Amino acid sequence: MDKRSGNEIFGKEYRARFVTFVGVDLHKSSVTLAAVDRDGGIVSRLTCSTKCVDKLANWIDALPKPVWLAVEAVGFVEWFIDRFRNEVERLDIADAAQLKSLRSKRRPVPGFANSRRYAAG
Repeated sequence: MDKRSGNEIFGKEYRARFVTFVGVDLHKSSVTLAAVDRDGGIVSRLTCSTKCVDKLANWIDALPKPVWLAVEAVGFVEWFIDRFRNEVERLDIADAAQLKSLRSKRRPVPGFANSRRYAAG
């Protein structure tokens, strides 16, 4: 498991190429997406059914570009990746165990922790 920070993996110059960072909390029947800007400020948030694919696509399409999206690796993530990989400039699959070890004990709003982590490095 790679425990380096985003700053160690992706330098500030690389991350500066992106305007919006999106964290995805994907479940079998629902999904929460949270978008932040480079400074970690909230851009937008959406929670809906996983069946609302058009609503998800419209939400992603309305975000300031370019977008870096991260989704936790869960057993049913493939459909999400296949559907939305071409909607964003970068899509990462995050290791859920690694993200859990980086989280604080206080559970943040779904999606925001991951998007802020990518924005801040």
